[in-house]
Amino acid sequence: MNASKQTLLLKRILIWLVGILLFFFLLDRFSRIIRVWGTDPGDPDRRTTLFYDLPKDRVDCVFAGSSHSYCTFIPKQLFEDAGIASASLATSSQSMQNTYWLLNEMYHKQSPQLVVMDIYSILAVTNPTVMEFRLRYTSGISILPDLSPRKPAAYLDILHSDADWVSNMTPYDAYGFLEYRGEYRRDRYPVTEFVNLLFSPAREYDTFGFYPTTTVYPLEELSEGQVDQSNIDFTTLEEYQYLNQIYELLQRHGTKLLLVRAPYSTPEDNYCHLYEQILAWAEEHQVPLIDYFALIEETRINLATDFRDEGHLNYLGARKATAYLLEYLTEHYTLPDHRGDSRYALWAENDYDYTAVEEQILRNLSSQ
Repeated sequence: MNASKQTLLLKRILIWLVGILLFFFLLDRFSRIIRVWGTDPGDPDRRTTLFYDLPKDRVDCVFAGSSHSYCTFIPKQLFEDAGIASASLATSSQSMQNTYWLLNEMYHKQSPQLVVMDIYSILAVTNPTVMEFRLRYTSGISILPDLSPRKPAAYLDILHSDADWVSNMTPYDAYGFLEYRGEYRRDRYPVTEFVNLLFSPAREYDTFGFYPTTTVYPLEELSEGQVDQSNIDFTTLEEYQYLNQIYELLQRHGTKLLLVRAPYSTPEDNYCHLYEQILAWAEEHQVPLIDYFALIEETRINLATDFRDEGHLNYLGARKATAYLLEYLTEHYTLPDHRGDSRYALWAENDYDYTAVEEQILRNLSSQ
């Protein structure tokens, strides 16, 4: 082969390589755009996909678990008050199995000192509504980057789950470019947001995963559930298996685990009994657990004004829960203060309008 033919062949190979790389880049960005661009900035489930676009090794504290996590803790508040760089990987009805895979993926970008994980997804295994709801959100696995080499393993792992809803799951429930392919509506959203999602997507991670709800749902009392005489054995559940895997994963990476039970009200059986077993597991593994049920008076969470529904705090309640968490973190951990550090400009410059959120809650209260 003469020199000119060799040069032509090399050019063709290079063009093919560039084309392949461009294809996968555009597929990754297209997947992100159709998952994120068509949602409100405060929407947690789809925008949590942007967690994986945060700058490498910036997050010191990660929130994981179900909606009880993303409705309870405000990363922006932690940064403003103490310079703690945090973000949420929580998704609606997230199972322990999906939490494990989301955290597994996280370690390829972040090395947090602490993971704060709510335990509602374990307590709710006796609730058929929650279990059916998990298919709709695939318990969070759809927020994994579509091109991640770990996503097929996560998907196959879920297919082998004992949960009844798994039999109805398809790749459409796991891959964003399939699941949200019909929700690309450029005419409804700012072009600047589209450009950010192409070139600097983390700038659109407005609330760092927190869900700033403004509705008000007055509660007369909190109910942590009833004890069913059948008494479910926690060690027989998949959630027990994956809780242990999560603990081992964090141990390997030198990350501490903090469990949390956010406040809610439920009539469901077995919530109390399962909680007692989780508490015993935590004590055995020397993992701390914050129980907000025992802290309602101390945190001054108001049952009449601070809930968005029976199961979740609104923004007013989340501010109080986050303030307590900050006190706890300050007392028990040594998390760095990044205020004034230009590398953490995303947290410092985030301009989500929480004042407007609070004002809307006050208007809702005055109209009741």
